[in-house]
Amino acid sequence: MAYAVVQRGASKGVWNINSCEGSSFSISAQVAVSMGFFEDQEIDYDQYTVLKRASELQSARTKALDLLAIRDHSRYGLSTKLLLRGFSKDIVDEVLASLIEKGLLSDRRFAESFVRMRQNRNPEGPSVLESRLMQNGVDRQIATEVLSEWFSDEDNVEKALSKAARKIIRSTDDKQKIIMKLRRKGFSKTQISEILNQTEA
Repeated sequence: MAYAVVQRGASKGVWNINSCEGSSFSISAQVAVSMGFFEDQEIDYDQYTVLKRASELQSARTKALDLLAIRDHSRYGLSTKLLLRGFSKDIVDEVLASLIEKGLLSDRRFAESFVRMRQNRNPEGPSVLESRLMQNGVDRQIATEVLSEWFSDEDNVEKALSKAARKIIRSTDDKQKIIMKLRRKGFSKTQISEILNQTEA
């Protein structure tokens, strides 16, 4: 006895899989056909399970690509968002592995984008940025490499320090407080001394 039936859905290119128990889900007709299924086919429980997993993979991949279209994500960040949307861990792991293999998901690219964004909006030193990257699931080695590259450019460092210092100076003219706040942002004593000398000059 058939467990479910493959039927044409209301939307073009979409099939509904309706089980005898009343549960149902939709799947791209193209995906189902590529797996050897056809319209009005009666299927057993094992086939139903195979199609349901394919549908979940398709939905998770679509959501992942939608999120990546907005901005880069780390693997950890994207995984967390998909899990919160109700996708199972094995589905999420498979989708992310595929995206990484195709170069669509990259912790390094995320780290580079994250550092550029933070330094444009709220400049910080390497120690603070490394901590933030690791909180986003980026491996320490990748974080270190990306930050070393960014901070090896003297112009980057000078612009970041200058912007951070100007923001703080607008709120206080107490030199010790300025130094303390810049230190909390992860800048070194040498860097702070140099930028303050330029500011006072």
